Amino acid sequence: MVLIWLVCFVSCTAAASSQQYIAVRGRLVCGTTPLSNTTVKLSRRQLIGSSTIAETRTRHDGSFQVEGGLSSLFTMDARLKITHNCKDRWPCKRKVDIKMPRLYIYRGKGPLQWLEAGTLDMAFNYPDEKQFCTRPGVNR
Repeated sequence: MVLIWLVCFVSCTAAASSQQYIAVRGRLVCGTTPLSNTTVKLSRRQLIGSSTIAETRTRHDGSFQVEGGLSSLFTMDARLKITHNCKDRWPCKRKVDIKMPRLYIYRGKGPLQWLEAGTLDMAFNYPDEKQFCTRPGVNR
């Protein structure tokens, strides 16, 4: 009897911790200027910190496509993280963290549907946006 419960538990856990996948595409601009070579990450927020699922850089026209997956028991809390210097000068950059809708997180490999982010203007201030600087004592 114990063996039956053990087999059931292991198989249920394995099925529940299947691959989850998300894919996002869009375009970044700073006002009317495309943001090229800008870091775009898909990450998963965890109880402590976050982990990167996939990372890319925008093309010359500001467009990006980023997709990735991971194995997890629970539905992941996927975030789109953008690090840019629109309306900011070196050595400072801005970080934007946007929660992705669970509707676009799929069980299995590969995207069933892309999340079309559209054109995001980084000249605007986003909720919970942060700024960081590479010089000591300049972080805001």
